[in-house]
Amino acid sequence: DEDGSTIHTTTKASFFEIYNERVYDLLSDGALDEALPVREDSSNRVYVEGLTEMTVSNTSDAMEVLRCGIDNRRVAATKMNHVSSRSHAVFALAVKSEVTSNDGVKKIRMSKFTLVDLAGSERQKATDASGDRLKEAS
Repeated sequence: DEDGSTIHTTTKASFFEIYNERVYDLLSDGALDEALPVREDSSNRVYVEGLTEMTVSNTSDAMEVLRCGIDNRRVAATKMNHVSSRSHAVFALAVKSEVTSNDGVKKIRMSKFTLVDLAGSERQKATDASGDRLKEAS
């Protein structure tokens, strides 16, 4: 920077789904095998324990993480939609900037962008849903 300060920025992406009231990491190997616990820290912030966070350097990296997670989402056909999401999905980008002035003072700024895709909400009667599809929709 002009005044001799340094800036270090990191961006991390995570992606999970909520399916039948359980949370699954869409970025881990075996993502849909084991549900992850939802916790609250001492500052009353809610987080998903064990959730994969991938460092991304640019838009292309972030899009690749998004595509990877989308490929792991639970989808099924209904009468109204041949590829209907069966889960809620949450994709987040966390950006952390550290500015260190030339006299050694460090300032940290954190931002989080969260995108949410809600499960298909077609009318149950119109979809001819039964069994698992009906359970997912309720």
